[in-house]
Amino acid sequence: MRDGSAHPSRMVALKSIKPGFKPRRRLGAGRTRIVADFIELRYLNQDVIFEKSGKLIALRARAGMAVAMQADVDTIIAPGRSLGDQVIGAFEVIELRPSSAGLEQDLDWLRGRPSVAAASHVFTIRGETALLVPDGHVCLHLSKAVSVQEQQALLTRYRLQVIEQRGAGEFLVRITSGSKNPLATAADLQAEPGVALAEPEFVDPD
Repeated sequence: MRDGSAHPSRMVALKSIKPGFKPRRRLGAGRTRIVADFIELRYLNQDVIFEKSGKLIALRARAGMAVAMQADVDTIIAPGRSLGDQVIGAFEVIELRPSSAGLEQDLDWLRGRPSVAAASHVFTIRGETALLVPDGHVCLHLSKAVSVQEQQALLTRYRLQVIEQRGAGEFLVRITSGSKNPLATAADLQAEPGVALAEPEFVDPD
């Protein structure tokens, strides 16, 4: 959006920040940090720590395959839990059983199942409780100094698919199977010279 206003799917995360929220520290221009369970990045003009759940994942069934997806998740879902317990947009949020192979392995397995259209990590903002599910898109703005050839090289290096060009050097991109998750991708992009903005988008729960 060329007027600098935030797209609604990025405002989803901002709505979960309570009044008085203060970041742990300022990251400074071009500084991000990625560790196993959290990602720090600049988001909607704030320094935000996104924490990755170690037991929750989000799934979206392919059309007409909800029953088949239920059978698939029955092998990994926590006892007493079922699909429909928590829904965010078109995604079902499930809790994994402690004896499962592990979150990353379960995600990879689910992504390969015919019944599953998408499978994602679930995040929260540190100090908040609202669950956030990335929708696979990143809003990317490049500085005017970045040439068209350099733009293409950056998109290729991060294995990003352009969904929409919103202006000169302004793109809505989607991660692919060769990319990191959307938050990690955004964090890496923020550290790139010539990147003015790189922010993940989230599923609207409404």
